[in-house]
Amino acid sequence: MKNITIASGILTKHEAGHCEKLPYKICRLSIQNLDDVVNIRAFANRSIGNLFLDRRPPSQIEQILAQNLSLGLFCQDELVGIRLTAYPSVDTPYLLDALPIPPQEIHRHARLTGVVILPPYRGQNFGSHLTQISLQELKTLGKEVVWATVSPSNYPSLRLFLNLNFRIYRLVKLHENCDRFVLKTDAQMKPLALSPPKFIEHSDFVAQTELLDRGWVGYAIERHALGYRIAYNRELDVPSTIPLLTEEGSVTETVELD
Repeated sequence: MKNITIASGILTKHEAGHCEKLPYKICRLSIQNLDDVVNIRAFANRSIGNLFLDRRPPSQIEQILAQNLSLGLFCQDELVGIRLTAYPSVDTPYLLDALPIPPQEIHRHARLTGVVILPPYRGQNFGSHLTQISLQELKTLGKEVVWATVSPSNYPSLRLFLNLNFRIYRLVKLHENCDRFVLKTDAQMKPLALSPPKFIEHSDFVAQTELLDRGWVGYAIERHALGYRIAYNRELDVPSTIPLLTEEGSVTETVELD
């Protein structure tokens, strides 16, 4: 069975000092792609270690692929990138790890479980593109809340999610006791407070945990010469008609939910 094509175009393959323009396709993945997906995830674990570390067995990956929500980047009929997406259920309890989802609301939730682009195809925003397609499809399926977990040291993934209106809500231990941010985006995202944000170094877990325990959220990222900082502020329960802080830091008269 052929994979369903969702988008196509031309990419640049960078390898051994050479650049080559080649056609690509973004397709929906199925269990027929299991071996290739497992191989790409194994490559990510070998090459970037704790930044990606996710030891899910092939049986769990097969269950995720069987939901027909995951996407693949194909070049010359070779799978060169993946965005795995799934929704938690009674059959996939491992997708609930570290996620505070009330059982009665589980039907509204989904989880992004890993994005990997092979090195020759990076630097072209395919990770962001695949994620945006996944988010749009989840929205049409009625999945109003989408979760992800990211290593605090994984700047590219943090920047990707925070730029797509995700926020950091928790800092937990997952995958062999590794630190992970728990991020969420919600169709009913609360506005941020007008007070000045606190910028915390990404490696200062004590300060970040203290803010998160007090109900603050991380919502933006700022790079500097020695690393990067994460901006934190409070979410408010207020009507949408009063002046509020936008993600860009300016003031608006309404709440932007999208």
